[in-house]
Amino acid sequence: MYYLLLVFIHEKILKIAAIYINYNFMFNKDMLFRIYLV
Repeated sequence: MYYLLLVFIHEKILKIAAIYINYNFMFNKDMLFRIYLV
């Protein structure tokens, strides 16, 4: 039971981390694109 809970929490953290990294990457790309346009 405890093990399953750990796995569940781990997956949640990985998903949040993936979303966060993806969001930052998109934001940085957008900023670079804007700088390039200017």
